[in-house]
Amino acid sequence: MQVSKNHNISKRCAPFFIFGYFLLAFLGINATPIKGVVLDSDSKEPLPYVNIWIKGTTTGSITNINGEFSIDQEFSSDDIIVFSFLGYKDYETNNVSISGKDICTIYLTKENISIAEVNVKPDNSYALSIIKKVVQNRKRNNPDNFEEIEYKQYMRKSIFLSNLKNDIAKKKAFHDVSEAFIVQSDSTVAMPIFFSEDYLAHSLSTDKNTSEAILTKSECVMPQLQSIIDMIVSKKISTDINFYNNQINIMSRGFPSPISWNNQLYYNTYLTDSVHRDGMKLLRFDYYPKSYRSTSFKGYFWIDSETFALTEIHAILPTTANVNFVNGFEAHVYYQAIAGKKWFYKAQKINSKLALSKSDEEEGKKRFNISVQNILDYHDIQIPTNELEKQTFSKIEKKQSIEEQLNSIPKTPYDSLESAAFYGIKKLKQNKTIKHIARFSDMTLNGYYNLNKLDLGPYMDIYRKNAIEGDRFTLPIRTGEKMFKNFSLGGYIGYGFKSEEFKYGAKINYQLPLERRTILTLKYDDDYYALTNDKFIEFIRENPYEAGSGNVTSSITTRVPNPYMLNQQKFSISIEHQLAKNIGITIKPFYHRNFSNKNVLFTQNGYASKSFNNYGVMANVRFSFGQAFDEGYFYRVYYGNQKPVIHLSAIVAKASFTNELGAVTKPYYNINATMKNRVNFGPAYMRMLLNVGYIGGDVPYPLLHLSRGTQDLGFARYHYNLLYNSSFIADLYSNAHLSLNGGGIFFGKLPGIKKLSLRETVSFKSYWGKLNGNHASVMDIPDYLQKPFSTPYMELGLGVSNMFRVLRVEYTRRLNNDKLYDQFSSKHGVRLRLEVSF
Repeated sequence: MQVSKNHNISKRCAPFFIFGYFLLAFLGINATPIKGVVLDSDSKEPLPYVNIWIKGTTTGSITNINGEFSIDQEFSSDDIIVFSFLGYKDYETNNVSISGKDICTIYLTKENISIAEVNVKPDNSYALSIIKKVVQNRKRNNPDNFEEIEYKQYMRKSIFLSNLKNDIAKKKAFHDVSEAFIVQSDSTVAMPIFFSEDYLAHSLSTDKNTSEAILTKSECVMPQLQSIIDMIVSKKISTDINFYNNQINIMSRGFPSPISWNNQLYYNTYLTDSVHRDGMKLLRFDYYPKSYRSTSFKGYFWIDSETFALTEIHAILPTTANVNFVNGFEAHVYYQAIAGKKWFYKAQKINSKLALSKSDEEEGKKRFNISVQNILDYHDIQIPTNELEKQTFSKIEKKQSIEEQLNSIPKTPYDSLESAAFYGIKKLKQNKTIKHIARFSDMTLNGYYNLNKLDLGPYMDIYRKNAIEGDRFTLPIRTGEKMFKNFSLGGYIGYGFKSEEFKYGAKINYQLPLERRTILTLKYDDDYYALTNDKFIEFIRENPYEAGSGNVTSSITTRVPNPYMLNQQKFSISIEHQLAKNIGITIKPFYHRNFSNKNVLFTQNGYASKSFNNYGVMANVRFSFGQAFDEGYFYRVYYGNQKPVIHLSAIVAKASFTNELGAVTKPYYNINATMKNRVNFGPAYMRMLLNVGYIGGDVPYPLLHLSRGTQDLGFARYHYNLLYNSSFIADLYSNAHLSLNGGGIFFGKLPGIKKLSLRETVSFKSYWGKLNGNHASVMDIPDYLQKPFSTPYMELGLGVSNMFRVLRVEYTRRLNNDKLYDQFSSKHGVRLRLEVSF
C-alpha cells in the first residue's frame, strides 16, 4: 500500500486539516452549535424556502437555499411550530422538543395525492431558447476575453477554525491568548488562522499581461507557510470563478457550469422571474442538478435580455454531492456593464467550509470546520483605445499607514469574524501550543519537522526495507531557515540491521542573490539504490520530499523485498534556474561510482569487476504552461492545472571500467521526454504520465533503462503493479501510465450504493522497448533481466476508490497471455492505495 504523494489533502490542504486536528485532539473539543435544517425524508436533500411559523400567530421564517433556519424568538411550552412546503406533508412539533436539542433536523415527507389521470405537456421552450442564446454569446460576454483592459482589484482572504466550544479560551493552553478567539452568534467561538488584504493593479493586453501589488497586508498563525496558504486559497479552495467556462475547477475537481454548452446534461433550468431595472430587462433562472450526487451546483442567475450576459449568479454545492471534506461551498458573482454593453466583474464572494467528516452533521452533531472565504471587488475599470490612455500603475505614496489606505478603498464590508482577525492572529501565533501544532502542519507539506534552527527530515526517509539491508533506519537532519535564510547544510546516516553497515550522505543548498530563482546544490551519497531507479525520477515526482527507494507503507506490505540494490557513491553539483515564469532549467555535472554485490554482479567473459564509474552532465528543461506555484525553503509547491507539464532531459557522459583487456572508457548519451498531466472531465478526471527515451552507445547494463515493478500490495501510480522488481531492459523505451477516476458517475446512480460516495477507477499501463546496442560486449546482462518482447507489456485495472474516503482497491490483470511473461510478472492481483482527495 502506498501513500499518494501527489494528492490534494496531504500535500496542499493538509496543513489546514492537520492544524485543526492536532488542536482539537489536544483539547478534546467537539462543538455543537444550535442550528436547524429541513431535509427531504427520502433523499436527505435540503429543502429551500420551507415556510416556518408559530401556529396561531404571524411570527415565522423560511429556510434558506441550504434548507437551514434559525429560531431567535422565545416560545412558551404550549407553542406549536409548523413546517410547510408545497408537495410535502405539514410537520408540527412542540417547541420543547426543538429547544432540547443543539441541532434540530426536520424531515418532511412527500404528500401523495390521488387524482384522475391528467396529461401535462410542459412548455419550457422559451426558457431553453434563452439559455441557448446565453451559451451562444458566452465568448462575447466572457470578462476574461477582453483584448485590452485595465482595472484595480481588492482581494480579501480569510481562514477560520469555526464551531469551537466557547470554553476553549478557558483552557490552560490558551490562557495567555483567550481574547484572540472570536465569539460567534450561536455561542461558539472561532479561531482565526489566516487573513490577508491586497489591492492590485492589472493591465491586460494581447501582447502583455501585468499585475502589480499596490497594497498588501497579511497575517498567519503559521508564518512559515503564509505564502503557500495564500496560494492554496487563491488557486485551489476558494479561487475566483468564471462561470463562462464550460468547466470550473475547484479543489482539483471539475464542476460543469450552469451555462456550459452541455448544461442540459447536468441541470434542470427554469425561468422564474423578470424585472426591469436601469433600463434593462433582466430574466431570472433557477437551476438544480439532475443528480444530487454529482459535482453540480444549484442556485440562480440573472441575465440581460438584450446581450444575454450574466448580471449575477449564485451557486451552491449540494451537501449530497460526491465531494469529500466539503460541508459547504457557495459562490456569488456580480457583473457590471462597461463601455456600453460590455460586461465585466463587479464583485465575487466565495465561501467554503471544510471538515474531515460529513456524517457528524447528518447525525445531528457538528464538529469543527475550516471556513475559507475569498472576496473580490473590482474598481477603476478602463478599456484604453490608444497608448496615451493606458495607465501606469505605481505604488501609492505612503503618507498614510497601510491600514488607513486599505480602509479607504471601497469594498464589501467586513463581517464580525473578519473585523477581529488580524488582532487574533497576531496574538495566537505567539502561543506555545499554536507553535507546536504549526510545526506538525508544516511537516505535512515539506516533510521536515522544525526543531528551531534545525529541521528533522524528510520523515519519509526514516525507515525502509530491502533484501540487502533488511530493516533500515535513517536519521536525516539539516539546518533550518532560522539559522540561514538562503543556505542549508544537511545530511543523514542510516543503518541496515541485515547488512550491518552504515550509509550516509550530505547536501548543501544555496540560493543565489539573483532576480530569478537560482539554486546551487552540492550533494554526496554513499547508499543503496534500486537497480531500476529512474535517472529522471526527480522530474517526475515533483514534490518536496527526497523520495528514496521505498516508503513506510509499501515496506509493510512487501512480499518480496527488492534484492536488486546497487551500492553507489554519488557526487553532483547542480544549478537550477528559472528562465521564465513557465520555463525552468537544471544543469547537473555528476560523478558516480557503482559497486557490485552478490545480487548485482559486474562480469564480462568470466572476469568480475568490483565497480565501474560513470560521469558526465545531466540537463533538464521544464515547461509548465502557466502552472501556478509557490516557494518554500528550498522547495517549490506546484498547483495542478489542466495543461501538461513537460520535461525534456538529456545525459551526456562516459562509463569507465576494467575488464580482462584492462581499463575501458565508453561514451554514451541518454535523451528523455516526459509529459505529466491531470485533466478534469466534469466529475471524472484522468491522470497521465507518458515517457519516451533513447540511450546511445554501448554501456554497462545498470545504465540502461530498466522497467520498474513492485512486489507489494500497494497500487503504484508510476510503476508497474504486476511486474517483478526487475524485468525488462532496453535502450529504446516508452512508458504510459493512465488512471481514470469516474467521480461516481456510475456508482452515484445505483440505489443503496450511491450514499457511499464511491468512485469508479480504471487504470492502464503499457511498456514498450527494444535493446538495439551490443551492451553485452561491455558487461554481461544478468538472467533476471529480459530483452523486451515484440508486443508491449500491458496492465489493465478496474476498481473502486473513495472507500472510507481514503482507500482505493483495484483488481489488476496483465493483458499479455503469452506464458513467456509469467517468469517476469504476475497474471493478476488486487492492489491497494491510500488515496485522499476532494
